[in-house]
Amino acid sequence: MSFRHPSTIRLTPAMQRRFSKENEKKKSTKVNEEKLNLKSIRERRERLQAILQSRRLPPLMPTPSSSRSNSNTKNPHQPSNMTLSPHWKEKEQPKPERQPTPQPNISNLRLTPLPSRGGHSDRLPDIRQGQEQEQPDDDVQRPATQEHLQQMHDQMTQDIQQLMQQQMQQMQQLLNQKKEQQLRKQKKQEQLEQEHMQQRAQEAHEEENRKRTEEEEKPQEQPETGESTTPTADEGATADTAADTAADKTQEKEDTSQEAAANVEEKHEKEDQEGATTEEGGEREGEEEEGVGQEAEEDDISDEVNDIVEGIKSGDYRLQLSNTERARVHLSSNNPPTNQFIRAGILPPLIACMEKGDSPELQMEAAWAVTNIASGTSDHTWAVVDSGAVGVLVRLLSSPDMGVKEQAVWALGNIVGDGAECRDRAIQEGIIRPLINLLYVTMPLSLRRQVCWVITNLFRVKNPIVSPEERKECAHALKDLVGHIDTQVQADALWGVAYFADLGPQAITELVESGLVRDMVQRLYSDHDRVVTAALRATGSVAAGTNEQTDAVVQAGALPIYREMLSHTNPGVAREAAWILSNITAGTTRHIQLVMDVQVVPALISAVEKNDAELRKEATWALSNLTAGCSTEQVDVLVNTGVLKCLCGVLAGDDPGMVLVALDAINNIFKKTEKDEATARIVESYGGLETLKSLQSHQEMQISKMAKYLLKAYFQDGQEDEEEQEEKQQ
Repeated sequence: MSFRHPSTIRLTPAMQRRFSKENEKKKSTKVNEEKLNLKSIRERRERLQAILQSRRLPPLMPTPSSSRSNSNTKNPHQPSNMTLSPHWKEKEQPKPERQPTPQPNISNLRLTPLPSRGGHSDRLPDIRQGQEQEQPDDDVQRPATQEHLQQMHDQMTQDIQQLMQQQMQQMQQLLNQKKEQQLRKQKKQEQLEQEHMQQRAQEAHEEENRKRTEEEEKPQEQPETGESTTPTADEGATADTAADTAADKTQEKEDTSQEAAANVEEKHEKEDQEGATTEEGGEREGEEEEGVGQEAEEDDISDEVNDIVEGIKSGDYRLQLSNTERARVHLSSNNPPTNQFIRAGILPPLIACMEKGDSPELQMEAAWAVTNIASGTSDHTWAVVDSGAVGVLVRLLSSPDMGVKEQAVWALGNIVGDGAECRDRAIQEGIIRPLINLLYVTMPLSLRRQVCWVITNLFRVKNPIVSPEERKECAHALKDLVGHIDTQVQADALWGVAYFADLGPQAITELVESGLVRDMVQRLYSDHDRVVTAALRATGSVAAGTNEQTDAVVQAGALPIYREMLSHTNPGVAREAAWILSNITAGTTRHIQLVMDVQVVPALISAVEKNDAELRKEATWALSNLTAGCSTEQVDVLVNTGVLKCLCGVLAGDDPGMVLVALDAINNIFKKTEKDEATARIVESYGGLETLKSLQSHQEMQISKMAKYLLKAYFQDGQEDEEEQEEKQQ
């Protein structure tokens, strides 16, 4: 294939025709004048000659033959014997001497051959100036490429082998360290066993000496058979067995303490759901016992703990990073040596590493180690708090590195979840605003779950010290979390709403104003029990507030789902729904009318008739509140619905508290109805009159008085019976 300089490229016939047409169009107005003007004809011919002169090829320069050419292959650099096309013939006129045109870089100027115009003589020869250049031959070049690839493959194989060797060496070092730790632990355990054996032997020896002394002091008490009071081998074995049993119990207690510490978060969640509260003194005492058990089970790193701490204190970045990572690995083990690290003073240098904003990797490793320390006992958490780590961790919430943020959230969650004092310390350091700001940036789901967990822990323990502005921000943040698609985030956020509502009426008002109530009601329809349970508690906390706050729950459409939940298979869900309905029925007559319109009353009557004592109690309270707040028209509807029949059944029950509630409800019905005689006949038809008579002699004085009052006020038979009793007494 021939190569030519761009300036020597000949125009194709198609291009010539296109240019000629364009020129004809431009000059169509002057054609007639030029035909008659000889001067213009000469000028045109001169212009054509000048164009041809500018397009002439440079003279052909002979070049030596290529060494790669053979007898069957034509050398592209030899001058061709073919005659040039007439368009390329030079006119016989003197030409100025010119130097050969310099050869450009033609690697990207490969042109396709020009189409033939009828004969071999019309084909343009290959024109090259300058030095000889050869076409690359694929057959010669391919072995060189394969050799280069083979070299690259060998180099990569060598690098991989070196990396594998380094990893194997590191793994071997870790295994050796683990073996050394196990050996040290085994030796320490053997020493402890030897000490125990020596102690038991010494105690046995002292016991033997004591008994001998008693024998010498009281010789008259020796048995006649001459038996010695010296302890026998069986008695010694019994003592050893007792000591072994005590050691086993101690070990079992330590294992139990370790397991309890590992599940401390699950325990807190269970206590929150059940509404259980414990005293801080008892918690602290139990955590101290756990700390003792854990310290006995800690990995022994006494030979390297000081080196790790000194490495973290050094100014060398690589040394700090490697030793911080070593500390984090030790603290992540099954038996972390937390107490050994704290005694060695690791917390101050770790906090200093967390403050190095130009080293995100070092910050994350240090925060990770602090997180593991704070996840231990309460003493470990307080060691972190007292070292000043809370303020640094709060500042790390604004770090540009996502990994550093996540570790800071983990650590603060462990600190806040320890108790009210640690929680208040974190709030004083300003944890709320940077924590909430994390919700409005793109983050992984795991980090969003952690942020939600920390916000919930802020309100889990009552009476947090929060300003009104921060409280409003938390209400809006909880609204965003409740509306999230993840069920774990939804459940934790709903529990946070329930704890937030315990702050008082103003906090509930802020929840209502944020538009959160409708989202909470929607979560009642979830397919996940944990979400439904949390939504019940959250909506129930709002419904237990003022009438306006209760109205927000009712208007959000919660009554139909509450009615369905009264027959839920989960007893806890049914009881919670009945409790919420008892608060709603204690509201206004409009609330009561809405309850009656949604057919909640028949569902409450069915709940009273079930065997679940707690459910019956809450449903009875709901019916009693209905009778207390209803109007005259509403009470007649309640009577026709079957409320009196249900209450008469409660009167015959064994629970004195529910009997008193039913008596009060029946009294409310009699007070509000205008049909006393008809109502009395309904009560009598369901056996209520006989029950009231029997309740006159009840051991509870208040029940007895209420029964007598109802009989005297609304039943004629009761008046006659009372007159007969007075006559008998006279």
